[in-house]
Amino acid sequence: MKYNIDREQWSADQCEKAPDRQLPPCFAGLVSYYRVHYHDHAAADRLCSKLSGRSRSHCRQAAAGSTSAAD
Repeated sequence: MKYNIDREQWSADQCEKAPDRQLPPCFAGLVSYYRVHYHDHAAADRLCSKLSGRSRSHCRQAAAGSTSAAD
């Protein structure tokens, strides 16, 4: 996400390629970095709304349980 901040779905697609047990930490990282980058806790909502399918669901789960510098 850090180097692809404007490619949200592409970044989420990379997480989708991970084994199931690695999905939660991967999406948690996406959400956390997005919040920190934009200095805004609500950035997670914007990120998740840009995603589709399973990625959106994983993102919302991560956003609900995420803690980051912007929290």
